[in-house]
Amino acid sequence: MSCLSDIEGQSDGDKPLVLHQFTRNVQIEDVKTGKMVDVSTSGIVFSTKRLLLYYKSLVTSLKDKPRYFVPTVFADGTYRLVKGTTRSGAVLCDMGLHTIKWEKNMDVERAHYLPLMYMYVQTECYEAYRDFFSTFKHAPVKLLGLDAPFVAKYGSLDRAAYIAKAYHEVWPEP
Repeated sequence: MSCLSDIEGQSDGDKPLVLHQFTRNVQIEDVKTGKMVDVSTSGIVFSTKRLLLYYKSLVTSLKDKPRYFVPTVFADGTYRLVKGTTRSGAVLCDMGLHTIKWEKNMDVERAHYLPLMYMYVQTECYEAYRDFFSTFKHAPVKLLGLDAPFVAKYGSLDRAAYIAKAYHEVWPEP
């Protein structure tokens, strides 16, 4: 996909659109031995027409009618999608926007999560998450004709140091 007209031309709003793909050799820590080992990993980052157009309308509405909104991204992985050993497995990660809203009339706090992009990867590692976050930040600018890349003020992710390192590389802004 190279521009919004390509996306708008798609008839099926829920058909996956590959935004980025990669294959590379990386070093990861072996969980059993603690030693660094070389592995090969492949992955794809994808979304759908419906999610990308929602992303555009959200960003456009915030620009046209500014309101209190703290851009917060949330990334999480679902493990063991393929039965077998770790070598044969893969991880599906999702990434999107998270908000918490106080609903005064019900006296309750509601959390909302909207996944916008996904990554399917053989081996979770710094390089994979760096590509995932960078795609999330930059692809909408190119595809949707937005003025500037998405700048996250906060990020929610699991405790893995390689994910935090990738997050801080892509979003070094305070």
